[in-house]
Amino acid sequence: GYAVYIGASSAKYQCKEGYTLQGPDLTYTCDEKTKKWSIVTASNPNGNPPTCEAPVAAEARSESFTVSITTETEYCKDATEDGKAKAALLAYFKSSGEALCLDSDYCSMDSFDCSWSDNKLTVSFKLVQTVQLSDSSILEDTASSIKASKISLNLDTGGSRRKRATSLV
Repeated sequence: GYAVYIGASSAKYQCKEGYTLQGPDLTYTCDEKTKKWSIVTASNPNGNPPTCEAPVAAEARSESFTVSITTETEYCKDATEDGKAKAALLAYFKSSGEALCLDSDYCSMDSFDCSWSDNKLTVSFKLVQTVQLSDSSILEDTASSIKASKISLNLDTGGSRRKRATSLV
């Protein structure tokens, strides 16, 4: 990296294109009395500048979720019903726009599990980012949106359609 001077008594460090500054992006000032730059501190007595590093793409990014719904109707008794619950969840995300990485095919839904016990339907799944792994905001933004939402699932058990709403647990 290199120093970029801002006037006669202050400077910032910047990195060459394609590199990222490690540590805080601070403006350093020169004390007119001591003639020392503010980068010289007790923890940095030599005034070593921050470093720059090339970004390294993550090898994998994923986030796990669990949704619970109180219901007297037993769901997820077999693989067919598990598939219906997964389809209902994907349909909810498509209609709500809360899982943008799924809509844009930047992530996939893996490790889907569905169970019912003690009048509680529990659906768990993992979103796995599949492209642009150097951009952590893709999955982070989707996860924030999902965690702030109230999920509604329309599950068809062959009889009447049932709709249940829940927030993430």
